[in-house]
Formats: sequence, structure tokens, C-alpha cells
Amino acid sequence: MPETENMREEKSDPLEERILFAALDEASGRSWPEIRLTAIAARAEVSMSVLYRYIGGKHDIPALLDRHIDSKLLAQPFSLADDLSPRDRLFDLVMARFDLLNEHRASVCALYKGIMKDPAQVLLGFPHVTRSMAWLLEAAGLSPEGWRGAARMAGLSALYLRVLKVWMSDDSPDMAATMAELDRWLARAENLAISFGFPEEACAGQGFEITPDKIRRGDFG
Repeated sequence: MPETENMREEKSDPLEERILFAALDEASGRSWPEIRLTAIAARAEVSMSVLYRYIGGKHDIPALLDRHIDSKLLAQPFSLADDLSPRDRLFDLVMARFDLLNEHRASVCALYKGIMKDPAQVLLGFPHVTRSMAWLLEAAGLSPEGWRGAARMAGLSALYLRVLKVWMSDDSPDMAATMAELDRWLARAENLAISFGFPEEACAGQGFEITPDKIRRGDFG
């Protein structure tokens, strides 16, 4: 069957994936300080110059992972039906993101655990998380633009990171603990939005304040 233009656009970059999986393999067997770009290049069977075109340094590995997950998530069919509330849409999208992370769970958890011990890396990575949440908001039919959009992105990023910590310790087949935590925080966000007179902001993640001190402590509640 001949390829359509849409099918070609949805294809991922095989070299980028090879580099990402090589980085994840390195993360699964080494601590974050021990990971070397030369080892990633060797494992991916690419030159250092090719590796440089994809990541500017070790700090770009989480961004490469986020881009890979975002691309796969946005390629999935999702519904913006009127009978689905923003809370339901966000719940489905965030859980779909965790489903994709589960495909490489051991390596991803090892990577994140290493990163969380490095405050500088956490600070560097937060903008990438915010970018991913902006795309997730768009997919849910919620605008990330303007001051309300900025509040949505910051709040949803904090909510996501809070739930991510639960996901990392949730080894149940159905991710029951992760779903319960996500539902709890989405409900809290929805109630806060309604109490402040912004029903259209429900489940946008508002009400979660992010400060550098909280990021250093890993406090996303």
C-alpha cells in the first residue's frame, strides 16, 4: 500500500530513537554522574558529531525522551467530544503518557531517579516538562496561551511531576495507585478553579505554586 503524506509525517526519526534507547540503556546500568556521551555514541553506533546534532549534552537526554513520548502520544487518536470534561480529557491523556513510559519503565525510572538527585538537572529539565504539558493541554482542547495558559502549564507541570513520583513506585499492572493519585490532584485542581470563579479553568492544574526551592526538594504538591 503506498504511503500517504500523513503516514510519512508520523514516522519517527530512527536515528533519534536509536540514540534515545542507547541513552536509556546507559541510564539503566549507571548512575547519572557516570553516564558519558562517548558511551551513548558507541552504544548507538554513531559518531560524536552525529550525536551532537541530536543532543547538546547529557542534560538533553530527558528532553529527547519527552519529545519521543510527546510524538507517540499525539499520534494516538483522542476525543474532544462535548460529553468529556476537561478533567476527563486530561486524565486520559496523562494516563496514556504513563502507558508509553511503561514501555521502557526500568530504564526511564533509573534515568529519572538519577536526575532527581541533581538539582541543577531538575531545574534545566523543567522547561521541557512545561513544553510537553503545553502540547497535552492543546490535545485536551485547553489553550496554553496568555496568563491563564501560563498558569495552566505551570500547574499541570507540577501536578504531572507529583503523579510521576507515584508512578515510579507503582509496579501494579493496572497502575491503580497512579490513577488514584492523578484523579485526586485533578479533582483538587478542578475544585480550586471553580472556587475562584473560573469554571472553564477546571482541571487545568491551577493552584500549584512552583518555586526553585520546591523544585530542589522535589516537592511538587
